[in-house]
Amino acid sequence: MRAEIFELPASASLRVLRFVLEEQPGPSILETVPIDGSLAAVLKQISERLDVQIADSLASNQELRVHGSNEVVIIKPSARRHWMGVRALEDANAVVAKSFSGEGTRHVQVPHLTPPSSAPRSTFAPTSPPQS
Repeated sequence: MRAEIFELPASASLRVLRFVLEEQPGPSILETVPIDGSLAAVLKQISERLDVQIADSLASNQELRVHGSNEVVIIKPSARRHWMGVRALEDANAVVAKSFSGEGTRHVQVPHLTPPSSAPRSTFAPTSPPQS
């Protein structure tokens, strides 16, 4: 598996992460992908590659998961609370659940989540709170 973190400007309202299932077994790879362009250009590339419609004006408080045949792209607001460990487990649970459900859709809109203090904890969440 390869994970790609798209290196967007600090001022960008959203962050983009891509997971790719490699054809050959091997160690997992984490790459930072430099971006020569805007967030809108990145969203357009993803939209074209996966043949889905991603709005250029995706609201900065929305989350989006785009599922391809061998990849998942996660787009979230850049606020740190959306990228903490508990949220990563929630994302992983959702991706796995979608894989097992056999749904044929390639695009899932995820509703805006409540802040971590009031959000229900994942069944796989650690028992101690994440460190800031």
